[in-house]
Amino acid sequence: MNRTIRLALVSLLLAQVAACGPTTDPAATPAADWVLTNGRIYTVNETQPWAEAVAVSNGRFVYVGDSEGAASFIGEDTQTSDLDGRMVMPGIVDGHTHPGLIGIEQFEIESEATDRDAFMADLAAWAEANPGQDWVRGCCWPAMAYVDGDKGPDRADLDAIFPDRPLWLTSSSWHSYWLNSAALRELGIDGDSQDPRFPIAMYKRDDSGRLTGWVKEGAGWQFFADIFEINDEIHRRSVREFLQTLSEHGVVAVYDGGNLDFSDSVYGFLAELEKAGELPLRYEGTYMISLPERRNHAVAEMRRFREAYGGELLQFNTIKLFMDGIDENRSGAMLEPYTDDPNYVSDTMLSVEDLRDFLIELHEEKFDLHVHVIGDLAVKSVLDAVEAAKTEVGQDFYPRVSTAHLQNIHPSDHARFGELGVSANFTAWWHGVDEPDPAAAGLGPERSDNTYPARALFDNDGNVTFSSDDWRLDVLSPFLGIQVGHTRQYPREWLADDANPEDIRQPEYEKLPLELLLKGYTINGARQLRMDGQIGSIETDKSADFLVLGDNLFEVDPYTMHTIKPVAVVMQGALKQGALN
Repeated sequence: MNRTIRLALVSLLLAQVAACGPTTDPAATPAADWVLTNGRIYTVNETQPWAEAVAVSNGRFVYVGDSEGAASFIGEDTQTSDLDGRMVMPGIVDGHTHPGLIGIEQFEIESEATDRDAFMADLAAWAEANPGQDWVRGCCWPAMAYVDGDKGPDRADLDAIFPDRPLWLTSSSWHSYWLNSAALRELGIDGDSQDPRFPIAMYKRDDSGRLTGWVKEGAGWQFFADIFEINDEIHRRSVREFLQTLSEHGVVAVYDGGNLDFSDSVYGFLAELEKAGELPLRYEGTYMISLPERRNHAVAEMRRFREAYGGELLQFNTIKLFMDGIDENRSGAMLEPYTDDPNYVSDTMLSVEDLRDFLIELHEEKFDLHVHVIGDLAVKSVLDAVEAAKTEVGQDFYPRVSTAHLQNIHPSDHARFGELGVSANFTAWWHGVDEPDPAAAGLGPERSDNTYPARALFDNDGNVTFSSDDWRLDVLSPFLGIQVGHTRQYPREWLADDANPEDIRQPEYEKLPLELLLKGYTINGARQLRMDGQIGSIETDKSADFLVLGDNLFEVDPYTMHTIKPVAVVMQGALKQGALN
């Protein structure tokens, strides 16, 4: 329908209204900048779940309803779009990922080996072909092949290949590193070195107390800036590509889960992008507490980031804390020992009392907190600390506290998320069932069958949100997360050729309905980031952030969702990606 016919219909409609009753003041419905009609608009607004049309002015929704009602917003200069029955949904919020870390680690050795012999052969071949004395950085030693309870890789194996040249190897799970003797000497780590935070950030020792070269969590991250020199050209190109990938897949807001000690490089570049009008989404920066003493610098650093780099889109409101490690390297904080390590000692990065005090400081300074938690002890400790801080502060407690990953949660804590107002952020594309499962040997059958209990928290009125948490471009799509969260299986093309998807166990209760997944990726994510008054649902007076999809998520084969890419992505009323007729 062309504009002339539309205007004629609007004139006819107004004449009919005038003939039937009092004249409507034209100022009450001024012409909109853009009117989109004939769509299937999933608003994520519980009072109006579906709509047919929207009108947008000055970057905000001014009307959400049917196409007939939208006609009154069409003026001479109004842009109009016929959605032709396509699905529209709110812009997506990625509640935890790492755009700034992409391109930081540049490896000389890159191995895809999954067993010890093949990995060591790759190291030996590289060493023979590349003699020298400078640092060598490699990826990725296969954690599943080396970690067995408290046993892991040993530097003696590396010393046989690299006797004098410092070698740093990142594990397949990223949270562990394997160093040879020369590397330990270069970094000043010896038998007298104290673990930064045992048993999480630590230098692993064997039964005799000898350093094995296995370095876990923040004990390794603290050295990144010493051995990794950023290639600015590669890093900046990679960050641009990362942000473009998120934007193309419908993400309009992201929380940065931390950049180690590279924050100034990352945020300086992002600030340049925003000033140039090239930052394609809202970006929440952070300061990362990966060792206990970093807590003392967090508030001052966040204030510095705000002053140096903050803008309309790039903001700094939420501090990141690691409360424990991961199961793959047996550094999660667990209520019960790992099955394959009866001598396991559990602890958290901060005690409940220390975290309570930190939350009270954040209340006074008006900052929020995002906490990495894997084990059920870490989860319980965070909830206990929030409860204690709220009790001391009272009803006006400021921080919005969110927790990320949540691999294991004790059932007694399911209801506490909703009761305490703590958001639960899950990386939904992790929720498929691995065969074999790298954490299963440590968790045992019962705990490994009850990982990532997002549905249990939804059912207890928790604010559940979702994220991509990676820096590999091929897993950033929220539609991958939606598929895996819905089916509890990975895409079938990821499976081995002889694998039968029907043979892979799936926790039926935790297969999330699409309505919950979309809520978690939109309004709940906005609530986590204190943006729920601006974005997260399609409602009047909110920012016009929305996606137009070529496929209706409620009608497609769920095993194809990961291939979906929006036809168009709109943020603040402006087309960011794609095109509409």
